Amino acid sequence: QAKDAECNTDEYSRDLADGLRALDEAQDFVPAGVQLEAELDVRIVASSHRTPVLRECGSKIQSREAANLYHVYAQEKLVRAMDGDQAGSMVLHGLGKVYARLAERGDDQHAMHSAITMYSAALTTCPTNHMAANELGVLLCRQGHVAQSANLFERTIDLSPSATAYRNLAMAQQKLGMTGQATANEQESQRLAAIDRAHGVLSRRVGVQWVSPEEMSGVTPVAPLAPAAYSSAASTSKQQSPVVGVPAPERSRWQRTKDFAKSLPLIR
Repeated sequence: QAKDAECNTDEYSRDLADGLRALDEAQDFVPAGVQLEAELDVRIVASSHRTPVLRECGSKIQSREAANLYHVYAQEKLVRAMDGDQAGSMVLHGLGKVYARLAERGDDQHAMHSAITMYSAALTTCPTNHMAANELGVLLCRQGHVAQSANLFERTIDLSPSATAYRNLAMAQQKLGMTGQATANEQESQRLAAIDRAHGVLSRRVGVQWVSPEEMSGVTPVAPLAPAAYSSAASTSKQQSPVVGVPAPERSRWQRTKDFAKSLPLIR
């Protein structure tokens, strides 16, 4: 909307709507229940869609191929909607994480495909988005595209080297049979992880911040409780000594019951 207002157009909003709609409509090509993929009539399914990618395709097309075309179209539209904006790339990355979590919970292949589309669009929008590159590499590796995932992990390391990126690259190289490179990258991952632990990086990620003894000594100590705050608590643990000439206050039934219970012998 901000881009549309700046350029006095609605092009960006329409591209965004077209991309998200294509992802939704692509789900119609996924067989439901006991339905087989061959039983889906792609032409009939696409006749109710607004996504135009099948209008120029031949009559014989499989549902999986149709879904792939929808995802390619959605990725192109989302990239155009973001128009190279870094904040937009992070939004697409966040949507990719949402789809990835949905895929993990329900073993949903459409959600997995949508997550890959979102990460790809985020990386195309902003080629320096190392988080999108790493997440996309993880999903592609799980889908069996190990060589592509290794390239993405190398790209992630070039942009922002981390213990996680080196470990992911080592795992991909191990699957590719590159044992020597995998061992070296695993060692580098452990070295970086040790540095992160020494500097408290992992602790800060979960909200724990380590301070030096000098910093700790400068913390203002907690003020002690006022006498009125703990005098009542002390009177419940032991009876106050009577004051000469002042009659003792009358104890309630509950206090007398507690005193009686304390006087009973313990059962061994």
